Formats: sequence, C-alpha cells, structure tokens
Amino acid sequence: MDKVNVAYTIDEEYISILGVVLLSLRDNNEDVDIDVYVVMPIDTINDENNNPYSNLETDHFKVYIIRIDEKKYFSGYKYKKIAHISKATIFRLFIDKVIPHNINRIIYMDADTLNVGEISSLYHYNMCEKVVGAVVEVAEEDIVFIDSNQRYLYGYYESKDELLSKYFNAGVLLIDLQKYRANEIGDKCIELLKNHAEFVCADQDALNIVLKDNVCYLNPRWNRIWRRELADGSIGTGCLSETLDDIRIVHYCTGWKPWRDPEYKLSDYFWKKAYNSPWYPELIKRMKARLEEDSDTWQYRFPWEKVNAGKSIVIYGAGKVGHAFYTQMMRTKYCEVLYFVDREKTSIEENKARVIGLSELADVYVGEQIVVAIGDATIRKKAAEELSSTININQNLIIYNYKI
Repeated sequence: MDKVNVAYTIDEEYISILGVVLLSLRDNNEDVDIDVYVVMPIDTINDENNNPYSNLETDHFKVYIIRIDEKKYFSGYKYKKIAHISKATIFRLFIDKVIPHNINRIIYMDADTLNVGEISSLYHYNMCEKVVGAVVEVAEEDIVFIDSNQRYLYGYYESKDELLSKYFNAGVLLIDLQKYRANEIGDKCIELLKNHAEFVCADQDALNIVLKDNVCYLNPRWNRIWRRELADGSIGTGCLSETLDDIRIVHYCTGWKPWRDPEYKLSDYFWKKAYNSPWYPELIKRMKARLEEDSDTWQYRFPWEKVNAGKSIVIYGAGKVGHAFYTQMMRTKYCEVLYFVDREKTSIEENKARVIGLSELADVYVGEQIVVAIGDATIRKKAAEELSSTININQNLIIYNYKI
C-alpha cells in the first residue's frame, strides 16, 4: 500500500480543530498508509503520554505527537503576535529537525486546512529538483503583504509582477526534506526573522525570500484559499473566490474560520466532519464563548446562547438575517429549522426550510422556540410583541433580545 507522510503544527487552541482535520484526512484517503506528525509546544498537553487523536488511528492511519521546546529552535528569535497567525505556525520551519530523519518527503499543512480529497498524487508529485511545492498566493491589491507596506517584499523581488507571480502561500507545502536540510532553509528563515521584525507574515515572508526561485508551483486545488463569502453572495477581501473543480485541500486562511463563522461558503466542508466527531460539543461550546469576546466581527450571528441545542426552531423573517441564521444552523446542525415565518412569504432557495405566512403559524405551531431574525432591535421587539399577542405564543419562547 502507498505511504504518505503528513505534518501539522499546533498549539492548545487547535487541539479540537485538528481532530476534525485529521478525521477528514483519514476518511478521504482510505487506500493509502498515512503517518501524521503533530508538532506542538512541550507544555501543550499535561500528560506527555496522551495522544488526543489515538481514537482516529487504524492499521493504515497513525498519528505521532512530537512535543518541542521552542527555545531550542528559535535561537534568539522572539515571536511577535501577528493578527491571527499562531506562534505554532513558525514551528513548520523546524519540520526537518523534529521528525524522523529517515523521512525524505512530507506534506506540511496548516491546522486551518481541511483535506477533502486524495493527497497521494500530491505526495508523489514531480517537483523537478525544487525544495518545495506550493500554490501561488492570491494576487489582489488589497492583500497587505503583497505590496501595500513592503516595496516588492523588502527588495528581494525586482518588480511587482515578479512578486505577484511567485509569492506563495505556505499553508500547504510539499517538502523535499533532503534538500531542505542540505540548504538549511529553516535556520536561514530564523535569521531573517530575527533581523526583520517588520515581516507582516512572519515565516511565510521569510520562506518566500529564502526559497525564491526554488519553488515548484502547484495547481490551486492543493491549497484552495477561501474567501470571506457570505451565504447571500456578498464578498469580502483577501482570498480567492473563483470556483475550482476537484478541490483537494481547503485552506481557511485569514481571521475568519468555519468554527467561528459557519455562515461563510466552504465552511460546510468542516462542519460535515465536525458533527460526527468527538470534538463537536467542544467546538459548539467555543463558538458560544466567542460571542462574548468578539461578536462585533459577525455579519449576522445566530443567538446561540439563547437557543437550546438539538431542538427544532422557527425563524421569523426570511430576509438576509434569516438566511444567515438558517445557514449557520444547517452547517453546524445545532438546531433543525422547521420553517420560516414571513409576512410576505418571500421566495427562498430550494434547499431552505418552507416559508409560511404569519397567519399560517397558528395552524402549525407546537411550542418551538421562535428566533426573530431582524437586524433592527426595535423592530425585533415589535415583531415579538405581535407574535405573542396575535398568536398567543409564550413570550419566553420568542428569542428577540440579543446583539446581532
């Protein structure tokens, strides 16, 4: 049977998330032997003998935990927190030093990627003597590290066109470890980072400088960078939005993640696996906790803290807010939406719940919680009062007093 080596680097925050990631990797590659190496700080898990992913292992899928003392490898480099980028990401620079030295090729993937297809053909891809294989970063004017603050990435590229055509995203790397070790890529990157605190994307910038002209560029299917695409089709900034056939790896880059922002497109890949995993309760719990921390980042966030998990609900309002709420429920399977209630019975996509008028609600209502999906708080309150008075619904079952 074919053999594939894969590596991830994580910290404590990503333990449950990586569980879902590994489940998807295993289930999409049942015809190959896969050895997974998970690199984490030495103090991430109290019990050094504990493997949080042992329940995923089979005869053909093995997970090895590697705990490292970061001080040993950082060599005087002091990590500075950069937006959503975890310090654990820097650990990929040391992959060649911490995994068994008899391994000569490995696929490195960020912990915010999700494998949705086979990866054996990537593992055996002909890199034409290059050190790494990678996908070109999205070339958009609004990506800060492309050209906004750096003049052609700190002077290492001769022109903007060269930079846009060669700068790669380091979230998925096919690495020739023999060449990586021989060229001391990790050590050179650390030296760059020590002398360039201005690097916006830290080790990704360093890798693009050290590996310039030593990269085999891969089809974007191997690193399908998601974009902040809402269910209603509106598009944010920062990542690729074109539809690609035969996606193999989805990369949930940027500060928006499916475990925090389930309404965005491509998040359904993650939640389909998460729902049947042992980590589902923990992920839901974390998403609820996030509401108190940074709810302002949500476009239209469902009032998770006020609705009972696993129950059937009714959504009052079939507009943009209602659609966003439905998408969050559909993807996370937190609740079943029986139907929408809307004054005008607006049309709705085929795969959505049935829309009924307000007058019809009394005939079908059997005591479910009703979530009023209206953006304006004053109008939400009036709608709740109307529901309570005209259909004689218990006010406690109407969810309207929440921050959207």
